[in-house]
Amino acid sequence: MNGNLNELVIVDYIALVVLVNRIIAGFFTPIMDAAKLDKKWLMYIAWVLAGLIIFSTDLNLFAAIIPDPMVGQILSAVAVGGGANILYDRGDNQPTNGQLNNSPVGSNPDAKDR
Repeated sequence: MNGNLNELVIVDYIALVVLVNRIIAGFFTPIMDAAKLDKKWLMYIAWVLAGLIIFSTDLNLFAAIIPDPMVGQILSAVAVGGGANILYDRGDNQPTNGQLNNSPVGSNPDAKDR
């Protein structure tokens, strides 16, 4: 049964990451684009959204290793929101006009040499 529990936790995690990612991409990103706001705030929106889902479903992805349910739920929200943010960040490297952005993390390929 322990193996099944781990598989279910992984499935729950992936499902919630995809759900939060799709809500952020479909709802919040267009609003931020229209308002010309910095997208760095999407990470925090993803954490809050993940927290709302985690606490409303009483889900604790870390129940097997963290005995305190509140700490487990907070870490679950951070993990799910952060996972959604990772999916969003990976989307920034999609091909544009046939070119793939393979620049190192933190670099700006459009910046002029100093």
